[in-house]
Amino acid sequence: MDSLYPQMSSWFTQNKLENATGEEFERYAQFLLLLIHKNYTRTRTHKDDGIDGYILKSNSKPGVEYFSIYGPQSKTNWKQKKSKIMEDLQFIRRDSIKNQTKILKWYLVTNFVLTKSYESEISALCHPLQIEYEVYYPQKMISLLKTPEQIYQASAFIGTVEIPQRKLTDLYYHTFTQAALTLLCKFEWSTTTEQLDLIELIYQSILFYVPQNEYFNSFDDKGLSNIKVRKLLKDHTRIFSEIGILIHQYNSVYLRFDTITIEQAKDLHLYEDNVIWQNNNGEYSLQVRDLCILYDLLNALRSQVQYQGKYSVNEALERLFNYYLRWENNFLTSHFY
Repeated sequence: MDSLYPQMSSWFTQNKLENATGEEFERYAQFLLLLIHKNYTRTRTHKDDGIDGYILKSNSKPGVEYFSIYGPQSKTNWKQKKSKIMEDLQFIRRDSIKNQTKILKWYLVTNFVLTKSYESEISALCHPLQIEYEVYYPQKMISLLKTPEQIYQASAFIGTVEIPQRKLTDLYYHTFTQAALTLLCKFEWSTTTEQLDLIELIYQSILFYVPQNEYFNSFDDKGLSNIKVRKLLKDHTRIFSEIGILIHQYNSVYLRFDTITIEQAKDLHLYEDNVIWQNNNGEYSLQVRDLCILYDLLNALRSQVQYQGKYSVNEALERLFNYYLRWENNFLTSHFY
């Protein structure tokens, strides 16, 4: 299964690019352009004669590909943006005339996506001059990074959120859960699509631990029920040694999970012999003896996103706690009364 890291890192990097402006955006964009274009040459941040970068072509079609980088603030209106773009276009035309070079292509690198009407206006500027152009916006630049290594480099340079570079499925069940919970917390403020994508990726990673033949044999005419998935996970992801069982306590102030061993939890009088419990401060703890609890949490988070548009880890834990409490009460009632 492909690593989650490039996909997670791409989202964080794109978000950072979209929110960067001015020289910060130019610095980030310059680095990405060096990754994307092998022969790209950047110019100085200041005193660049309006040219931010270029590629010299000396093959059968000699000339220059020009790059203009523009990262306005979100409050900048289109009239102001267009004025700056027109100025950049004049800069490359002036450079072309001065150096007697042909403009092969003009790349406009921005921190925003042009609407169709705005791009039509850019096209109207370039078409009479017979200048081919292309707009690079953050998502497009990220899509042009061809390898995980390039994505790692971009993420490291831009300083986006650190994410484990290993596959989640390289980890054993207890550390797998810890890494997955960390990702779920980091994505609490992400978009609806990003949250759903993350939930699906972790769900598919969970199923990696189930033998393929048993997974497919568990399907019936109605598909694969939650009950059968939970049985598969209990059978194949159980942690038999107490040494490998971790306690994940959700910190509702810092919106993260603090992870400790069972021994540490007992020493600190934080341990309860349950899958999930709530302390006197209203904070929830998870005990991971198999991956069922993570699967149940994913279902609670997915339901939140589908009905509310976003998920809250704390709300999902509250729902999960009440679900397990009802299940336990029903079990005791049916067996002892």
